[in-house]
Amino acid sequence: QILPGEMAFDLYATHGLPLEITKDVVNERGFDVDEVGFKLAQKAHAEASGAGAFGQYNTQDSFYANVMAKLLEEGHIARQGVDYDPYAGSRIESELLAIIKDGKLVDAAKVGENVELVSAATSFYVEAGGEVSDMGIIVSEDPEAIVQVEDVKQPVPGLIVHIGRVKSGELVTGQRVMLQVDEYRRWDIRRNHTATHILHRELRHHLGNHVTQQGSLVAPDRLRFDFSHDRAVDPESLSLIEEAINQEILNNQPVHAGFMSHREAVSAGAMALFGEKYGEIVRTIKIGDVDDPYSFELCGGLHVGLTGDIGLFKFTSEEAVGAGLRRVEAITGREARSMIQQRLTTLENISEKLNTPVVNIEQRLDAIIEDNRSMNRELARLRSQQARAEFEHQLDKIQSVDGIPLMVSQVHVADMEGLREMADWFRDRVDSGVGVFAAVIDARVLLIVAVTEDLVDKGVRAGDLVGEIAKLVDGGGGGRSSLAQAGGKSVAKLPNALASVPEILSNHLTR
Repeated sequence: QILPGEMAFDLYATHGLPLEITKDVVNERGFDVDEVGFKLAQKAHAEASGAGAFGQYNTQDSFYANVMAKLLEEGHIARQGVDYDPYAGSRIESELLAIIKDGKLVDAAKVGENVELVSAATSFYVEAGGEVSDMGIIVSEDPEAIVQVEDVKQPVPGLIVHIGRVKSGELVTGQRVMLQVDEYRRWDIRRNHTATHILHRELRHHLGNHVTQQGSLVAPDRLRFDFSHDRAVDPESLSLIEEAINQEILNNQPVHAGFMSHREAVSAGAMALFGEKYGEIVRTIKIGDVDDPYSFELCGGLHVGLTGDIGLFKFTSEEAVGAGLRRVEAITGREARSMIQQRLTTLENISEKLNTPVVNIEQRLDAIIEDNRSMNRELARLRSQQARAEFEHQLDKIQSVDGIPLMVSQVHVADMEGLREMADWFRDRVDSGVGVFAAVIDARVLLIVAVTEDLVDKGVRAGDLVGEIAKLVDGGGGGRSSLAQAGGKSVAKLPNALASVPEILSNHLTR
């Protein structure tokens, strides 16, 4: 005489039947419900699914479950919930059954208020299988109001909630409303979804049947597809796959949507998507000949009628997202056309600036690059000659600090490598001494100090010296006893810092 809690939860999770309704039905027949078992089954489901679809609504006492129960009890919706049909078209007239504002049921909503709306029927697609939800507007006539719908959710099975903001007028429960999906956005989604099926087929054809879909995102501006594969897809293979997909688009194959039993579909070779749970009757998408389809998958999403409607397909990235898992992203239709147009415009601008026909741009760029390399080599040679001449000139200005030869110089070099080269020249030319070289590069001070080995043995440390000098230009650094480098922020303080080097060296010698 007790309905098992697990069975009661299955009625809720699979068919959207709240526990309260189940209790009423079975009580009329002299039965009761194992509520403890219901809660345990519910908890187990939440843990197993990572609190997926029931994450924030995982108790039978949740606000949305109560809304569902109320609408059922008042006879506004059937047992299966809101009449949900995103395939019939983008416009549908229905009755506004509930307005939710700030987590409460209200009778009306005004301009500027954020609301969640429940209608008896809806043509808005609810996010599923990687495809994002529709957006659009809900319009009422008496009184007149417009709601901008930004998202659509199904917090509990059977309850479709349109989330948006009242843009004008006043909305009242019980009035007739027109639900209008953003058709341009939906067409972009359709293109990307059908392209995803073609992509799946061509990945398996080119890479092997081990490729299976592991995740996806179908949005209006792009598609993302995760698949099992143990190595990167090289650019040549990616280009071949892209070409094959665009050829299938040009073939303008028909796209057929149908329904059949899950067992029949799988037996006929339909591809099932990643982690999806299917009912007894499933929706199928076939591309090409119905009896011998190019692609055959189980899918509840929105699709184009002909592959030619996709227009164009273009990969934008390929990367690893885990061990044995790859990800590609792509664009189609308007986004692909826009990107290609931008790139063509850029190419034409480059052609004009180079005064070279587009067909010859690559050769022209190769020649420019080689000329640039040659000039850089010559520039490096001239800089080295200049630095060497500057160094030789500074040799005549070596001073003595407590009997130790000291060379202090601000030089003109391109980078730290130029300073290191001067330090090497110093140690090659000076048997015993200290060399301090500084340069200003990209509005920063670079310093290097070289100490010959005989002075290192006497306790003179290049790292200590460069550290003290760097402090004077608001910087720091360090290195080995014989060679150390540093940087500083205050270019204006460099002359005084270099003038202080003899005193700094003298202090080190007397320690």
